Amino acid sequence: MDRKLTQRGNAMKAWVVSIFPIMVSAVFLTPLVCHAQAAPKRWVEPPPAAPLPLPEQGPRQPHPQKRQQPSPPQGKLKLLRQYTEKLRQEPADRNVREKTIALALSMKPSPPTPEEAERHIVRGIAFLKKGSDPAEYRKAILELEEAISIAPWNAAAYYRLGEAQEKSGLYAEAIKSLKLSLLAAPNAKNARAVKNRIYAIEVDMEVATSKHARPGAESASPTPPPFTEHEKKLPIIKVTAHNRAPLSLFEGAWYYQETLRGESSAIHAFTIGKTPDGDLVAMPPRRGADSVAAVPVFEISGRNLKIYFQWKVTNEAGYWKTEQYDLAFSEDGKALSGSYSLKTSKGKNAYLDMVLFLK
Repeated sequence: MDRKLTQRGNAMKAWVVSIFPIMVSAVFLTPLVCHAQAAPKRWVEPPPAAPLPLPEQGPRQPHPQKRQQPSPPQGKLKLLRQYTEKLRQEPADRNVREKTIALALSMKPSPPTPEEAERHIVRGIAFLKKGSDPAEYRKAILELEEAISIAPWNAAAYYRLGEAQEKSGLYAEAIKSLKLSLLAAPNAKNARAVKNRIYAIEVDMEVATSKHARPGAESASPTPPPFTEHEKKLPIIKVTAHNRAPLSLFEGAWYYQETLRGESSAIHAFTIGKTPDGDLVAMPPRRGADSVAAVPVFEISGRNLKIYFQWKVTNEAGYWKTEQYDLAFSEDGKALSGSYSLKTSKGKNAYLDMVLFLK
């Protein structure tokens, strides 16, 4: 029996020895096998996707063209140019001027203002804003008149011209220009203000006229001046498109300064105005109800002016007086300076240096 036990023990040892390596391998290799099974799979980049099909292109659409502004009718433009040229030759033709404005108002779209006219308008406004004396206002008037000669339908040019004429004391001309601005722009936003300004200028003109009137002049009975028909006719200087600009500098009421008993006052020497035809005319000052004057000489040459007055007194037989002005514009264009001579039938003569200014 002991022998059997011994054989069983030996068999058991042999079994243990035979399976021991297997058990050891199982213990150490199992984690490695599990780790290998749990390891992540290697990333394989997918093949590129097939490109999407492009949408079918239809016919190419043309680019939208910029809408052009319609042009005024060629027939009316031609007629407008004809009217404008006629006004440059005859600026005092009121009938043609009103026709020009009416034609421009009927055109759709309105005719554009030429660039040269815009330039003169801007220059005229600049002189008007800088103006502190009559000479500057005269420059503004000159520029704005030139603008109107190029674009006689421009309401703004008429308005600014009226403003410059008002500041120069040319009230009748200012009213005329402002009325033309209303005619050229009847629906303007400032139409009411322009009308009110016309009414105010009318008052200024009445006040200026009453100040220059002599006491008793209205009640004095009219006496025919003792001059021939030839003497009574005031001489004129014809204004054309070529000489209008330089001649315009002479327009206005001219005064000189005189000191009596320590008091200085402005004395009216003469006025150079316009006839209904737009020509220049020299008008003598108002000296009294009994004094009448003829103008035998009125000449303008470049910047030089020559005016002679011949006076007579209706209630003093045989009395006469002559005044002679030989003047030229100063370098700055603000004054007329030169010689003045006075002769009378009573032997009272005078020769003076004279400086005249606009007022």
